[in-house]
Amino acid sequence: LMLSAGDVIFADGKLDGKPGKNVTLAGTELVWTFQPKLPPFQVHPADADFSAYSAIEITFDASAADGKAVVCLASQPDDVKEFCYYSNFPAVTKAGVQTWTIPFSKFAVNRKPVGWNKINTIMISFDGWNLENQPGLVMKIQSIKLVK
Repeated sequence: LMLSAGDVIFADGKLDGKPGKNVTLAGTELVWTFQPKLPPFQVHPADADFSAYSAIEITFDASAADGKAVVCLASQPDDVKEFCYYSNFPAVTKAGVQTWTIPFSKFAVNRKPVGWNKINTIMISFDGWNLENQPGLVMKIQSIKLVK
């Protein structure tokens, strides 16, 4: 499977976009530690148009198992303050490397997102949404890719 331009948001230590707060690049991984009340994992992709794709694939190394997460793809209208997004609730099934491949059809629509042609932020959170997780989970994101 050859990836064309735009398919890879993050891989091999290169991010096509900007990392959010508390996300650091360490070698070839984006590293983030879950702490309640601190910002979630966020990446702001350079190309916000996901409409040509059907899924997102996130490969990561987790320090612990059994975390239930929310993956939000923010699609924020201009001049709207409330958070507009698509959401899905995958689980961290084990400590170690794993991949979430989430079809866009499996994302719930929350409020009034603009659409798949304007994804401002990719967010992973273990806090809020009635999630109950222990602080300290370290996620080392190895790649974020879009799947056709």
